[in-house]
Amino acid sequence: MVTFERLTKSKLHYFSSVLDKKQRQASGLFHIEGIHLFEEFLKSGFRADWIVLHTDFISQHPQLANTIWNKFSAITYQANSAEFRKISDTENAQGIAAGIHQKKNNEVDFSTASKDIIVALDQINDPGNLGTILRSADWFGIKKIVLSKSSVDIYNPKVVRASMGSIFRVTCQSVDMPQFLRLAKEKNYRIFAASIDPGAPVELDKTNTSSVIVIGNEAHGISDPIKQLCSHEIRIPKFGHAESLNAATACAILMYEFSKQRYGDAK
Repeated sequence: MVTFERLTKSKLHYFSSVLDKKQRQASGLFHIEGIHLFEEFLKSGFRADWIVLHTDFISQHPQLANTIWNKFSAITYQANSAEFRKISDTENAQGIAAGIHQKKNNEVDFSTASKDIIVALDQINDPGNLGTILRSADWFGIKKIVLSKSSVDIYNPKVVRASMGSIFRVTCQSVDMPQFLRLAKEKNYRIFAASIDPGAPVELDKTNTSSVIVIGNEAHGISDPIKQLCSHEIRIPKFGHAESLNAATACAILMYEFSKQRYGDAK
């Protein structure tokens, strides 16, 4: 059985700080935890700053422990139960956590190809919703999400967990939303506001033009300044009696409709 360096108090303090938003922003790291997320990390192009394994994890998962030893032994540490709890953000910790380098928040890539799709999220506050939207975007082949600066932190641990690894494949960037939408219009993207207006269209017109899908806040919808920058509306038809749809659910339905037009027949 491989043996990793013991975790010191100073490293424990540094590693646990990544659970705090301000410290995440300062360090440029984000926290992942659990076997599935770690395996998704291994398949990505992201870099780890540190890895911590519970001592029991090493004996219970010798194959993964050996992989980590061969690739990351210089930055991997082992911890006891009390130490691991301080760097864990889950009730039922699996015994593996890591600090991962965030992607740089570069300018949004506006594709010159036809039928590009970007999802724009206006004041989305629930981390579970954002993580689910990332996961749905990954399913529907949508690679770009932009988020207003008043939204939840992209690298909130709950967002990362809810994404189920899609955070490694879908680019999610914090932007000045009005500025982004104006630039998207200059690039000939159609800007669609998700609407509950009964007069809004429910069908997409056939076109090769790229699109932005704007989804609003869970409680209040799209803010007025953002709505004014949208050139089109799109509505999900209602057949039952529910008052509204969850933001992540509404977003998934619209992503399906836009992706169907983009890709044609389902894979």
